[in-house]
Amino acid sequence: MTQLQPTRRTVVRTAAWTVPAVTLVTAAPAFAASSNYTDLSTTAPVAPTRTGAQTLQMPTTMTFTNTGDLAVDGIEVLITSSIAVSEMTVDLGAPIPVEGLAGITIAPSLAAGPQTSFKLTVPPGGLLQIPAGQSAGLPVPLDLTLAAPGDVELRMIVTGINAEATENIPFSPDPFAIPAI
Repeated sequence: MTQLQPTRRTVVRTAAWTVPAVTLVTAAPAFAASSNYTDLSTTAPVAPTRTGAQTLQMPTTMTFTNTGDLAVDGIEVLITSSIAVSEMTVDLGAPIPVEGLAGITIAPSLAAGPQTSFKLTVPPGGLLQIPAGQSAGLPVPLDLTLAAPGDVELRMIVTGINAEATENIPFSPDPFAIPAI
């Protein structure tokens, strides 16, 4: 019976393939358990209400919870609407445009004309900050003015912002269908 003996070349070649595989296997659990992220959710999204034929009000009762391990320093909200939105205001005794208030931006700008899709950004250090494991609600009601009356479907994707985060996980509730009045 012939006994198989590996050659030195076979041993070196096998070792060359084994070391990266062992490194990859041992590195995977550390990556899988990574942290440094924000993750917003809400337990009960509340649909906007009609306050007029062309106006919707976002509820102040919508509370966001940050289940990530970093504080949310700012927030981005991507809004899409089946009817173009011409204005977004807060009511502080009188309607005040949101764009430009405390560094808030809207892109593309509603000042350029009604938009069916736009992103509202509250910058880091701005009006809405949520520590890790904490909750916060909208501080004031937001009003959306539609370019035309009618039934409208509104979608939002909300993302907490933290510049140190390796991932800011977006939250997307089901779309809101709001009938015309």
